[in-house]
Amino acid sequence: MNKNVMVTVLITAYNEEEKIERCIDSILGQSFSDFEILIINDGSTDNTDTIIRNIIKKKDINHKIRYINRENCGRILSLNEGIFLAKGKYIAIQDADDYSLKDRLLKQVEFLENNSDIDILGTAYIRYDSIRNEKYIRRYPLEDKQIKQEMCKYIPICQGSMMLKTNLIKSVGGYNTKCKDAEDLDLWLRLGNNVKFANLSEPYYVYDLTLSNSFFHSNYKTWERNYRVFKLNCKAIKVFSLSKLNYIYALARLIYPYIPTNLKKIIRNRCSKIQEKDIN
Repeated sequence: MNKNVMVTVLITAYNEEEKIERCIDSILGQSFSDFEILIINDGSTDNTDTIIRNIIKKKDINHKIRYINRENCGRILSLNEGIFLAKGKYIAIQDADDYSLKDRLLKQVEFLENNSDIDILGTAYIRYDSIRNEKYIRRYPLEDKQIKQEMCKYIPICQGSMMLKTNLIKSVGGYNTKCKDAEDLDLWLRLGNNVKFANLSEPYYVYDLTLSNSFFHSNYKTWERNYRVFKLNCKAIKVFSLSKLNYIYALARLIYPYIPTNLKKIIRNRCSKIQEKDIN
């Protein structure tokens, strides 16, 4: 494997036997070729390890994949291990239960290379949400100012679609190991106004959300989960010097989970910069 590549695609996995092959295949099938895949199996107790080893052996792709099978330490520590092992100029986060469309890496690298002031880049994505029984394309605001403004309401970049500068995330020590969830929003707030964000308007990522495979949704009660995000939303108001009126949006986070699904969609469309297009 080359010592230096343009992109390190970082995948951390825990008990993903049903979806890990689809995830890896989506990266191997990219239209962009200057990348490595760094997979960290975080102590899976199912057949994830066997499946990954069989994929590497079957497809003779040792030159593309670095694989670490380790004892369970949690997602954040696994992500940080991968970050400091990454050889790419950029790191693309890829969740093991989701998958990327074939032009994802190409479009993100092209954008970042042509816009050197942008540090963190997400994309629109296709969301299959069996929790809410919804299927749609979700687009977040595209430009830095709007993205920062929206951080007081929700998380305006899909972490699984994110590509960012490797030296940037290494400079702050990676993710916060004390953060139990919403580690992406926590990271961005620690970086603050020292970085610029952007999103691509086209969907290059598929977010396959089910209750069984979502760590965030399956490990925390609704109130606890949303209270943690609420505190980060409040922090965003201070970090980005937003109007104090935005605390109304942050507080709305605490009641949002109890609102009927159809009404949630109306609220998202009217009170945020999120755009959603249903998929039949």
